[in-house]
Amino acid sequence: MNIVYVSLSYVPSRRASTVHVMKMCAALARAGHDVRLIAKRSRDPADASVDDHAFYGVSGFAIDKLARPGLRGGGVVYALGTVRALLAARGRTDLVYSRDAVGALAALALRMPTVVELHAVPHDPRIRALVRWIVRQRALRGLVAVSEALRRDLVADALVPARAPVIVAHDAADPPGLLALGGAVPGRPRIGYVGNLYPGRGIELILELAARLPDHDFELVGGSERDLAMWRARALPPNVTLAGFVRPVEEVFGSNDVSRLASILNCNLQNRVFPNVSGQGSHHDREAVLRKCLITQSA
Repeated sequence: MNIVYVSLSYVPSRRASTVHVMKMCAALARAGHDVRLIAKRSRDPADASVDDHAFYGVSGFAIDKLARPGLRGGGVVYALGTVRALLAARGRTDLVYSRDAVGALAALALRMPTVVELHAVPHDPRIRALVRWIVRQRALRGLVAVSEALRRDLVADALVPARAPVIVAHDAADPPGLLALGGAVPGRPRIGYVGNLYPGRGIELILELAARLPDHDFELVGGSERDLAMWRARALPPNVTLAGFVRPVEEVFGSNDVSRLASILNCNLQNRVFPNVSGQGSHHDREAVLRKCLITQSA
């Protein structure tokens, strides 16, 4: 099958969503499909010489990188570029897979078979109207929700197709290898976090847990230089390591390491609604669940 994957991701980029997009394209290619990714071209001149596939540790698919100017109206420029790319590929494309509502709009307007992936219930009235239009199109082959909670919210808001399946597919990752971080002490439990470090991500709670568990090593991977500087300026517990950005090709947490934080997060988050799922719930709900799960696992 010839698949065009439409995204809003910059390639290359530090953002976790870009890693998922590249890994998913590689997985589709390994399954025997001919895959072409439409993505934004990085505006950082230093990225011009980067081998995109090597950077992410993937292979097997093509990438069309389109300009997305940083000035006002840059999104329109990228959208028009996406339409042109879809038009060029229409005659040889069996399916368009889009993480972008506007990209799905373009593909469906061209009557191309399309699957759309949603990560949140849209609150902007214009985007809600767009999603309502998308789910009514005959060329729509399916809607993917990244959590069961999101699926329920989409159903409640009548933002699901009547003639196409709605599938829950959580964002996944490859089985990890092992990259030792400098702060880890052999023989001690390692607790890992990978993601952004800006306020609202629960970093304060992780640091509080680190202070309460001095015999565990907490390893935080990711974050912008600005956020890293902010946290490093504070008095961090000595068992906390801020590794900063780690290239996607470098795996961090090995399968023989028990990441208690990962277990905590999996304890009760999949069936609860948080801001990064559907815009409902609260940060206090997240903290309450984490504390409850920590007590349960420590008992």
